[in-house]
Amino acid sequence: MKIIFLDVDGVLNAPEFLEHFFWQISKKFGIKRKGKDYLFFEKRFVRKLEWIVKQTGAKIVISSVWRNTFTDWYQWLIVFTSMGFPNCGEAVIGTTRDLHKDFRGHEIDDWLASPTEGRWEAREVDSILQNYIILDDSRDFTENQLLQHLVPVKSRWGLTWSMARLSVRMLNRVGTKGLQPSIPWPRPKQRIHFESTD
Repeated sequence: MKIIFLDVDGVLNAPEFLEHFFWQISKKFGIKRKGKDYLFFEKRFVRKLEWIVKQTGAKIVISSVWRNTFTDWYQWLIVFTSMGFPNCGEAVIGTTRDLHKDFRGHEIDDWLASPTEGRWEAREVDSILQNYIILDDSRDFTENQLLQHLVPVKSRWGLTWSMARLSVRMLNRVGTKGLQPSIPWPRPKQRIHFESTD
């Protein structure tokens, strides 16, 4: 089994995109939030996540603070399916636990230690873990996670195709220590300077 630990804000949406009311989802769950309403999950980013899932057969564990809004795998199934991405919905198997402002890397380690034990919000998992990645725009992780499992998404751009391809390469390297990202950030085009021969 391959796992994607998924953050949402900065990965499936970008800050330049305006906030939207998520009317259909809020009606289905009867959820009301004070102040700002839901940030829309942008389809251009979810499409890339679905491509990763199709290419690797990976399952998704929600590590985002959005786990406090949509609290179990079935709600995430409805969210992604209602957007037209049923493969993403079917791939969600649970969420990490909120360890009360603890290190996000520790929450992932906690899930890896006991993925379904005593967790009503999780689907049953009977496969052996082969590999995992972390799709996140933060760096709140252990050294091992930063070096071998993090796909460093830049929140300004969200999940890009280069990061999606890197995710597939990392997940498909089963039985290894992972693949350290060779391109940690999207880089600006380099300027070429020519020297005059005169």
